[in-house]
Amino acid sequence: MEKSKSSLSFASSTSLSPEAEMENAIWQEKYLVEDEYVWTLPEDLKEVARLEVGETEEVRNEGLAYMREFIREDSRLTYCRRDANFLLRFLRMKKFNLEAAKETLEKYLRMRAEIPEWYQNLDINDPALNDIVSSG
Repeated sequence: MEKSKSSLSFASSTSLSPEAEMENAIWQEKYLVEDEYVWTLPEDLKEVARLEVGETEEVRNEGLAYMREFIREDSRLTYCRRDANFLLRFLRMKKFNLEAAKETLEKYLRMRAEIPEWYQNLDINDPALNDIVSSG
């Protein structure tokens, strides 16, 4: 079974087997990229995004740059994803309030590191999980 790197978002000092090193390299190539986001929404939905969460191309690019710089500067975040889709979850959730988005990312990563079982083997067909999701 493939091990989730997300639970390793806070750096660890363990050495890896050759197989794990290869898996790690593949994961890094896929998720530690700093891609450029392409906004493909039609104009009317771009306006909704601007009104609802304050997203414009300029605000989004500034937010992504801020989050990526924060991740690069914090040695605990060696394995934190840097792709736009991942970081935009936090920026949009906090309506592009950069400090709030950063704090939410930190809390998310801390919980993944401290209680990884909360983020593994999730199955929407599990009645307990389905109840949580359905309750909003």
